[in-house]
Amino acid sequence: MKGRIRLTAPASFSCRYLPGLLEGFRKDYPDISVELLTSNEELNMSQRAAEIALRVTNSPPDHLIGRKLADIPWGFYASADYLERNGRPLHLADLGQHDLIGATGSLARRDGFAMIDREYRTGVVCRCDDLMTMAAFASQGLGLALLPADVASQSLQRVLVLGDVPANQVWLLTHPDLRKVERVRALMQFLTPAIRDAFELD
Repeated sequence: MKGRIRLTAPASFSCRYLPGLLEGFRKDYPDISVELLTSNEELNMSQRAAEIALRVTNSPPDHLIGRKLADIPWGFYASADYLERNGRPLHLADLGQHDLIGATGSLARRDGFAMIDREYRTGVVCRCDDLMTMAAFASQGLGLALLPADVASQSLQRVLVLGDVPANQVWLLTHPDLRKVERVRALMQFLTPAIRDAFELD
């Protein structure tokens, strides 16, 4: 098999998981070139803007086909340096004694961030509207960040799981017209178990 495949995925997956996975795919299929389009927006797959989409969604578009690969939980994360200085919260009620990284913009309306503003607003020391930026703030020891596990960098430690926030669903999708294209099928068959293994989170 040879040719090009355009794969679109969110920034968190593109930076943390896909480089290593695509290296493995290239070893198996050296004549297939993969173009990775880093985007959180839905691309027009009917017009071949991308052949395969890795997406976080609880309602995948009806015009695409694919499968759910994983459920990714939300939790509070902090750096080792922050925890050494401030201790580790054991219960949700302990958040009142900690510095928190809050959300702004549309992100602030999500359930977990709305709870932070409702119950622990006085502990919020900074805010941003992007999850990867929150993870970077937490890595620098600014406070606890509420993050999905795929976004939390490897330098962060999970201190609490927030079960009240629905897990993110990860889907691998393609257009029905492309499911029999050999190179598309090969990449989807390669990524399905690899991503499931990668997202078996502690």
